[in-house]
Amino acid sequence: MKKSLALILAVLLAFSMLTGCGSTSEPGGNDDPGAQSDGETKDSVIIGLSGEISTFDPWDNAVLITRYLRSNYYEYLLYANEQGEFEPMIAESYDISEDGTTYTFHLYEGILFHNGDELTAEDVVFSLEKACESAGFANETASIVGIEATDDYTVEVTLSEVNAYFLLGVATRVCIVNKEYSESGENSYETPVGTGPYKFVSFTSGYNLVLEAFDQWHGGDVPIRNVEFRVLSDASAAVMSLEAGDIDITYTVPSISVAELQENPDFTVSMVPTQGSAYLVYNTTVAPFDDINFRKALQYAVDRDQIITSALDGIGTRSVSVWGSNTIGYTGNYLFPEYDMDKAREYIEASDYDGSTITFIIGNDTYRRTAVILQSAFAELGINVNIEQVESNAWITDMKNGNYQMSLVIHTVEPDCDNWSTRFATAGIGVSNMSHLSDPVVDAAFDAGRATNNLEERCEQYDIVAQYLVDNAIVVPIYYRTMTPAYSSDLEISVFENTGYAKAVNMSWK
Repeated sequence: MKKSLALILAVLLAFSMLTGCGSTSEPGGNDDPGAQSDGETKDSVIIGLSGEISTFDPWDNAVLITRYLRSNYYEYLLYANEQGEFEPMIAESYDISEDGTTYTFHLYEGILFHNGDELTAEDVVFSLEKACESAGFANETASIVGIEATDDYTVEVTLSEVNAYFLLGVATRVCIVNKEYSESGENSYETPVGTGPYKFVSFTSGYNLVLEAFDQWHGGDVPIRNVEFRVLSDASAAVMSLEAGDIDITYTVPSISVAELQENPDFTVSMVPTQGSAYLVYNTTVAPFDDINFRKALQYAVDRDQIITSALDGIGTRSVSVWGSNTIGYTGNYLFPEYDMDKAREYIEASDYDGSTITFIIGNDTYRRTAVILQSAFAELGINVNIEQVESNAWITDMKNGNYQMSLVIHTVEPDCDNWSTRFATAGIGVSNMSHLSDPVVDAAFDAGRATNNLEERCEQYDIVAQYLVDNAIVVPIYYRTMTPAYSSDLEISVFENTGYAKAVNMSWK
């Protein structure tokens, strides 16, 4: 059963198979401490971050940058590679029971935490139990009814029912932490101890996070010994820091700067398609967004082509579905409508909108050009919009809690429709459900979709969700993000994740 069901799950994850189900649609500066004299290879890298480092909580699952940072010092049971296949990480292998409800993970022996403790099954049990208690993993762990260490290196997880998303949602995403260390003090997560290739050195709020290579990492030696993640004020500042040699790589390059950097032989710019889905989001529980006619007006007033051309300088892929065609469960049967200002006017006239000013919040300057285009389009309908940029952590908190009217977000998730339940199911309110949608039809469809390994049945359930999102104009998808990391031409990066980021372990200097 292990091989057959594992193969089924791997096939479900393989991008080449995901468009089935009857689809009808188409460091470097001079002051770099890692700089070496001629003939020696540098072993340090400085990575620019546009935005504050908000938390070290291993169970915070909402913010992409947080997940990226911790992937450098924490590890998971398994790793899902670019082909959608599960590879060993902490678990050497796993078995699945005949009925698909019990997963047995066999751990590598001799894996050490950064404090020298050996990882055992008790650490895995503790980590999974903490995930079950966390709002950030409420959806992914909902079906877990039992977690047991059957010996020092074996963990058995029992589910209440088949959960097609379990391996991708839990085994490849829940950080495995040191139980004894985690229980040693309330601030233990602020100085994380994992089993990853890099260990925590220091953190200065608003400035940087410093890591260094873990010499006893079970994966062996790494080319980059010292890693600094440096917080910068915005994307423009990141580019200036890169050009000045103060940082070696930035992931936040304004689209207007891409061509110039591509022409500079000192830098490499990679074009990395991602799972990042950018969409207009609003709090559907407050006026005027509780009016379906008002939401429909917005839906028709979004000109995706103009945004990609003018705001993104052509770097991005237009979207008329929240999840893309490489996502398990996608069919293309229910797509959001195209730009049509005549229809938009019909809906705004049928709405109860009273002309009041709407606050459109953005969390960083990356979204401003798109927001300005939307502001202009909505003005044609007589909708008054004020754009307000707020601090990124406050922006996220306000949207989680519903203290906002309208915004833009880019959600990057694993390629399975079930992951979107955290964005649209009731259980996701207060975590990642920014629209604050709560509907039993949507909730039931997500529940049914994860409770079967039959791909056709899963597609049918996610079609229910897709149709609901379209018919009720819950959000307005605009584009799928293409990341444009820019970095020193002497820096080599072997693998970019589907998030668009690269782990430090996959970097090296020529």
